[in-house]
Amino acid sequence: MKHFNLLNKVLNFSAERYFKTAGDLFVYEGDYESALSMVDKTLDLDPNNVRALVLRGDILFCLNRDVEALQMLNQALKLDANLPQAHFLLGEMAIGRGQVDTAIAEFNHELEIDPGSSMAWYRRGDAYARKDDCAAAVPSLQRAIWLNTDFSGPFILLGKCYLKQNNLANAEGILRNALVLDPQNREAQYLLGRTLAAAGRKDEANTILDKLK
Repeated sequence: MKHFNLLNKVLNFSAERYFKTAGDLFVYEGDYESALSMVDKTLDLDPNNVRALVLRGDILFCLNRDVEALQMLNQALKLDANLPQAHFLLGEMAIGRGQVDTAIAEFNHELEIDPGSSMAWYRRGDAYARKDDCAAAVPSLQRAIWLNTDFSGPFILLGKCYLKQNNLANAEGILRNALVLDPQNREAQYLLGRTLAAAGRKDEANTILDKLK
């Protein structure tokens, strides 16, 4: 029994090492194939490692192998129904298929599990914006920004929603914040130009829009 427990500890250590390497290759190197190889080694040693199953699903999704990714995520959720990140990835996959309502339901599941996920709030807001439902999108995007002030994506989309709602003062402010984070972002520049034009500030708008030509 002692030898069996020692073997389990060794295997778990090795599985964790492979898992960490897979995560580093995926996140920091963008080397999806090598990351997939490492996560497979993790699962060879620990087949029910739910974090590895989700990571494998994420990698496969990035490799456009959606059917396999879906299988991995569903397998992980059967083992742990409250697993963070799995429903988020299912939502992303639904967005890719154009199934916006399904995506919203998945992002809602994710937020029940992890209400502090700024990306889940952002993508939920994005899904509502795709339905042209800015009234529903705005609170999600505001929450995403509150949770993470360093990512320009929610700022840009919130500015776009404010512009559609003709809330020009808020649109201008949030888009200028987006450009502080990402000064070369052409979408933010374009939306700011449109916002200024809508506010009757034609010269300022043209100065910004002319640079995009």
